[in-house]
Amino acid sequence: MQNWILYTWLQQLNKLYAYSQLQYINAALEAKSPMLKKFLEERAFERLDFIMEIESTIKISENGCQNGQALEEVYQQHVNLYGQNILNRTICRTKDFLDTDFKIVELCNLLLSNELLPKIRLILRKHLLKVESARLSIYYLRTLYPEG
Repeated sequence: MQNWILYTWLQQLNKLYAYSQLQYINAALEAKSPMLKKFLEERAFERLDFIMEIESTIKISENGCQNGQALEEVYQQHVNLYGQNILNRTICRTKDFLDTDFKIVELCNLLLSNELLPKIRLILRKHLLKVESARLSIYYLRTLYPEG
């Protein structure tokens, strides 16, 4: 598969992770159970970790090496990709985060079926495992805390 197609898929995956992160944040804000709230917050941080990890890996792959980004550069990149006021808006329905996670799983599996750099493959496998285990965990937590 051509590199530009894989890069486009990685960018789509990155956007799905950003969307999923917002969904988990919104769900955590609405959660009544402290345990469920903590679980949802941790999933939001996992999504942020992936976004930062895959972006830095792509930059390393393109440039050969990286000295790190300043906080201002990270903020500007976020503004360029998602808009300045995205965190001030509720753009997603809380209950849909499992659907978004399912799409993440599908896209990760599609990417993993192609030849990728070993570092990117490792990151995708690691985060795919986290997403799949979070999906199973949320089903269990919903039986423990049906009121939300």
